[in-house]
Amino acid sequence: MVVAKQHLSSYLIVMKYIFLLITLVTWSSLLAAETRHYRLSVDKHNWETLLKNKWSNEYVACDISSAELSSICKIRVHGGISRKYPKLSFRVILPSGSPKLSYSRKITLKSDFGDGTYLRNYLTFKLFENLTNIPTPKAQLSYLWVNNSPYGLMLDIEKIGKKFLDSRKMSEGSLLFRSDPTGELYKNGAGNLIPLPNESMYVLAYKHIGEAKKYPDVLINLIDGLWESFTKNEPSFVPDSFDVDDVVDFLAIMGIVQNFDYSKKNYYLLKRNGKFRLLPWDLDQTWGCLWDSVNSDSICDEFFYNKPHKTGHRKDELISVYPNQRDFNLLYQIVWSDPALSKMVQNRICDFLDSKYWNERLLLEAKKMKQDILPFLKKQADPKNRYDSVSSYISGFEEILSFHKLRAKYLKRKLCL
Repeated sequence: MVVAKQHLSSYLIVMKYIFLLITLVTWSSLLAAETRHYRLSVDKHNWETLLKNKWSNEYVACDISSAELSSICKIRVHGGISRKYPKLSFRVILPSGSPKLSYSRKITLKSDFGDGTYLRNYLTFKLFENLTNIPTPKAQLSYLWVNNSPYGLMLDIEKIGKKFLDSRKMSEGSLLFRSDPTGELYKNGAGNLIPLPNESMYVLAYKHIGEAKKYPDVLINLIDGLWESFTKNEPSFVPDSFDVDDVVDFLAIMGIVQNFDYSKKNYYLLKRNGKFRLLPWDLDQTWGCLWDSVNSDSICDEFFYNKPHKTGHRKDELISVYPNQRDFNLLYQIVWSDPALSKMVQNRICDFLDSKYWNERLLLEAKKMKQDILPFLKKQADPKNRYDSVSSYISGFEEILSFHKLRAKYLKRKLCL
């Protein structure tokens, strides 16, 4: 009996070490992949406070390490409505003067819980990067650890700001604004490029990314000019004030990916060399995913591919100054209402749909991302993701492929025959 117990004890010890060895090999194989790993250390109380107060933009202290470097940092929850989801996004900032980690010392880690495939933002940025000359953020898959526990896969997105412009040699003489109104300002259309009652509202609706002591008048003048152009039906203001090729490319890509979340916010305005340019941001409500007004979320649980390509456009009688709760954008309204400009966008959509990048290389990008993600799901290493299994992820991935095929077919039939 004693001998039997000793054998059982030895067997349990051996099995314990085998289990530890398997665990070590599992995580080592994931660490060895191309995916960047971030390790965050946060005081337990501070981390619990951060999660409890997730609607606040207050930072807590942290330490971060990766293959490149280790540094002190500060972290807060990032995003808007996505803060209601069980997997949160984060903004991590390293001290001023620190070497860059990833794209800069300011890191945006997006959970993409509503998407689950991590592809909608990623593929749309890739379209902008490869089919247009529009300055576009880079994005890559990363893996986040918090206090030595796996938090899950994240999309590491390059922040649009001074470093973004510096890296592209575009800082000198440039002005940068982000349309990002919140609360009642967003609801009432403050980010639609319609005139606002006073300067303080412009400051809140369009964040100036820079160091100017006074809010630049140039954006207010632009919006006043757009309104005059609209009311007098003089669309020539658009090519006079904007890089018209960029505007055409911007609207063409948004029409292809069926984005309905870039009229009232989620875009940047960059003025350079006397012209304004549009820069894309926050592209998760694309590729068949739409805002769910019933549940007030952007979780992709329904699939659409046949929505209009003229997003941000309404009948003229519905357009007015602030407040206006209609889903439109004054610039997009002028472009889509002008036969010449509208035709340019439609032709560009057809050109993009016929491109080798859309038909071949973009699909390879998607399949490469899937190959990077599946090993984590096989090891159950992304427990907070909506697609927490291989089968559910593949189902979501097939939806992306279906949209690619069906959307192109729909738009070609409408615009390109």
